Amino acid sequence: MSAIAALLAQLARATLGEGAQLGGGGLELLVRRLGDRRDQPDVKLFASFCRLFLRAYENYDYDIDRNGEAWLLEQLRPLRPKVVFDVGANVGDWSVHAAVALPEATIHAFEPVPDTYSALARSATSLPGRIIANASGLSDRDGAIALTVMADDSTLSSIVKLHEGEGRQVDCAMRAGDAYMAEQGIDRIDLLKIDVEGAEHLVLAGFARALAEGRIDVIQFEYGQANIVTRFLLRDFHELLESRGYAVGKLYPNRVDFRAYRFEHEDFIGPNFVAVRAAREDVKKLLTGS
Repeated sequence: MSAIAALLAQLARATLGEGAQLGGGGLELLVRRLGDRRDQPDVKLFASFCRLFLRAYENYDYDIDRNGEAWLLEQLRPLRPKVVFDVGANVGDWSVHAAVALPEATIHAFEPVPDTYSALARSATSLPGRIIANASGLSDRDGAIALTVMADDSTLSSIVKLHEGEGRQVDCAMRAGDAYMAEQGIDRIDLLKIDVEGAEHLVLAGFARALAEGRIDVIQFEYGQANIVTRFLLRDFHELLESRGYAVGKLYPNRVDFRAYRFEHEDFIGPNFVAVRAAREDVKKLLTGS
């Protein structure tokens, strides 16, 4: 018996009696009985532990080296990607990581906040010719969008106010992805990574033509609490991408769990999901191990 199974068995005996079993509905009964004691300090502590455990179990982690983002790049390396987009590049950490992991790829990095773009441009100089730093973001159309920029954390810039603290409004230049591809003579994107604090759906809308024509092979996008505010849910991502021939799955440290949408997946834990064109079975196999 594992340590966790032994702990649950001990908890069941202490809560339900010496003859308690976890099978045949016993686990559900244990949970209900503990819930009835919700005002007790030890039960409150256990509930806090369970919430933290669930977030860890569902991969609530923004560290590239732990959460599967670095693993994803390594899995894609044998396919020799040539064109990678980093939308919401911030200061360029992911762009640099991608450029090192994918030595034949050119990284098109987009960051619309002027001060943050300056840091991105400096990062791009560390790998001359590998990272093209753009002083604009991507959205559903060309133009300007007001972003809320937080003074103490450049990663929290968003189309909506998501976080505590003082923020300032900054008008930022935007391009539609289809227009940028046409301007740059880009026919296909091997990997499109989107991290824009709740505006992911606007970025996808700007690639309407490329998505309809199957010219983006892999998409990594963020989903989380920002989607409560923007009201573009995980269900909407599934419907949008599946209707255009993509399989959608959640990114874990060493796999992508491709799955049909279910209501219980709408947990706002995130952080990253991956969509692969259904026609690219070779890519899907690399990411699932199947």
